[in-house]
Amino acid sequence: MISQLVFIEKTLTPKKYLGKLHCHDSDCFLMRRRELSSKNGNKFHPLANVVKFYSGLIGLRGKDSIVISEKPSDFVENKYGKLIPSGRYLQRYKVTFNGEYIRRDKKLYKSGYDEKKYLSPKIFLNQTGDSLKACYDNEGYFCLNNMHIGYSVDPIYDLRFVNAILCSKLMNFYYHAISLEFGRAMA
Repeated sequence: MISQLVFIEKTLTPKKYLGKLHCHDSDCFLMRRRELSSKNGNKFHPLANVVKFYSGLIGLRGKDSIVISEKPSDFVENKYGKLIPSGRYLQRYKVTFNGEYIRRDKKLYKSGYDEKKYLSPKIFLNQTGDSLKACYDNEGYFCLNNMHIGYSVDPIYDLRFVNAILCSKLMNFYYHAISLEFGRAMA
């Protein structure tokens, strides 16, 4: 199975394949998209069997009630958490911290606050954009609801491996084929 993936990635780049799919009849593209997803979809474990994703933090009184734009003077590790405010701060394998923090108090949040999941190794995944952007985090960063957080449901799979798959050209190619969001920046 892995050798087939490598073969596909080396011989049939996304650009070439999408070029072959392009025809003036949208039905042609949809047929090929279904063909692609049905051919590959049954050879792999569903991602949901390996990682569960959920949305980031939503404050009861909005973003401003939970985000602190600079390191608090009374900073204590268990009182504040480092925040990744958007997918803009995600790179393929690296999180860029911009100096914002959140308050670690469950009462301030409407949803998305599960401290154990944030403090455990996880994957951040952008929510908007025409391509997948994933990043493994084991430093305990928090994020807002404009990103997804993935946590392991099967310890047999290393999240760094899952992250590498999500960041691959093949996975982005597949995502473009099934989502039809390629070229739409705020998709």
